[in-house]
Amino acid sequence: MTFALQVIKKLRQRYDDSPPIHVTYEDLPVADFKSLFMRLHGLLPMSDNHSYLKDFPNVYVGACGTSFFDQCFTDRFVNFGFSSTAMHWLSRGPCPLPDAVFHMVSSCGEAKEQFSKLAAQDWETILLKRARELAPGGRMVIVNCTTDESGYYGGGRWTSGKVNICQNMSSLWHNFAQRGQITKEEFVNTNIFAYWRSQDEMQAPFVNENSRVRKAGLTLVSLETKLTPCAFQARWRKEGGDARQHAKQFVNMCRSWSYHAFHTGLSNKRTEEEKAAILESFFKEYEDEVAAAPEKHDMEVMSCFLHIKRG
Repeated sequence: MTFALQVIKKLRQRYDDSPPIHVTYEDLPVADFKSLFMRLHGLLPMSDNHSYLKDFPNVYVGACGTSFFDQCFTDRFVNFGFSSTAMHWLSRGPCPLPDAVFHMVSSCGEAKEQFSKLAAQDWETILLKRARELAPGGRMVIVNCTTDESGYYGGGRWTSGKVNICQNMSSLWHNFAQRGQITKEEFVNTNIFAYWRSQDEMQAPFVNENSRVRKAGLTLVSLETKLTPCAFQARWRKEGGDARQHAKQFVNMCRSWSYHAFHTGLSNKRTEEEKAAILESFFKEYEDEVAAAPEKHDMEVMSCFLHIKRG
């Protein structure tokens, strides 16, 4: 919402005639669109107490509960699109990872190759759908998780004494299997179906002359990679405070995007109550680790900023 506010403010400063602006949010059907609209209409508080619906005239808002692997808007509907830290998610699970929850820390070359292959197919699909939605001359900025030249993807550099979040969550879950709290099969079936594309992998559809993406009219205007610091770790370094409370907030952030994968990995023979108890124990163990050494747990991310234009 803050990003949309900044964009609308800039547009109103640039254009005196206040052209109509339609903001449409896209997410899965299960997303909490109700809270979004209540905040925009002032029925729930916002951190900065600003809503572009109340601050600016001639602005309209809507929502689309459709996956970005499908076309979300009619042809040539979008003048400017923005997506942040979302398109690393894959359309499906290419295969189980036998030794890890995240592909980045798996040692199985065959499985990692299948992840890479599906990620390339998904990236092309995403871009082709956006090509149909963008109006001629339309722009889109996509912020993707990526890796740097050394292969670092974020989550904590081991060389700096930090705990790598992807390796740590895999190791904790593996410990659950070794202790018999989950089965070996459940460990193997627990995978985060996401892929951190390299910069070369993201540029490929724009570089290849025979690419369907280029033929659809998309060009890559610019690409920039930056390290996005962890807000939780930055606040801890600056303010300190209650380590347990910090750990709860940090682990809740991890829980928000990983809970579904861990829940799905558990056997259908288990009751929902049993699954919930296992996952509460898992995240509590993670929370204890963070509380014991807050300075070691960091969720910094290597981010790639792509500016795309439709001809």
